[in-house]
Amino acid sequence: MEIRHLGISNNYVSIRNMTVGVIGLGRIGSRVAQQLARMGFGTIIVIDKGMVQTKHVQSCAYYREHIGLSKVQATRLSIHEINPDVHVIGETLDLLNTFELDFLEEVILQANIASHALEELTSLDRKEHLKGKSGIADLLISCLDSLASRKAMNTICMRSGISLFNSQMHENGKEATINLVIPGQTACLECIHEKAQASSHPSDQHDSISSKCDAPGVAMMVSGQVVQSALQFLLKFGTVNAGFRYRSQADSKLDDVDTYTPSKEYLCFPTEPYALCTEPRCREKAQMASV
Repeated sequence: MEIRHLGISNNYVSIRNMTVGVIGLGRIGSRVAQQLARMGFGTIIVIDKGMVQTKHVQSCAYYREHIGLSKVQATRLSIHEINPDVHVIGETLDLLNTFELDFLEEVILQANIASHALEELTSLDRKEHLKGKSGIADLLISCLDSLASRKAMNTICMRSGISLFNSQMHENGKEATINLVIPGQTACLECIHEKAQASSHPSDQHDSISSKCDAPGVAMMVSGQVVQSALQFLLKFGTVNAGFRYRSQADSKLDDVDTYTPSKEYLCFPTEPYALCTEPRCREKAQMASV
């Protein structure tokens, strides 16, 4: 962990005892998981439902030898190559399946509990043991494509009380958004989506589609920003923006190679809980926080 010598935090070594979950191992998530391993986080949870295909070698942090493996298995192998001391918890899960979503919540809540202690408990006793213990995983990072999957992660965030960084590519392949959801303190993903609809502005949480080509470096830039923000949030240094949008614009058409000059625009925007949010847990936590 050479980075500890930079002096950015007096408590940097504490990340060895921290657990971060990465949900969605695509263009952003596969890179985020590897960067977390390089930084020295003690436990990394990796979740995805897909398999590595040939196209992912170009767009994600995978190699040809990973083709045919699950994204979870391939990411586990990469993390162990980077840092064999990292404890990896990997599950191939579909968040749109209610049973698997509940199982993900259990994985997150048990991440930092000694496995031998849980093995001695029955299923009912285990749930009682975990009751009221929110935030067992220190942070969740969502890197999902679809609106439905992001809403599922929002539900996990609200139910567990664990803070969530949501990061997503936009449909045009040139923009990305990062939102920090702290239950009861900042807007949840439902807040952001509904507030945008109510104000007649395009929603930041629209369904992304898998674009065939991203603007050069956007996914890598966003993954770096997510990891940097996560580190600041967990170690409590610097300023962490609750809302961040990255735009890579062009002065000419992408197919005009001779004159194409990308430019970058960073937009930071405050996000507060939306009074009319349809997520009841968000409203409840916001009301409790304001008392």
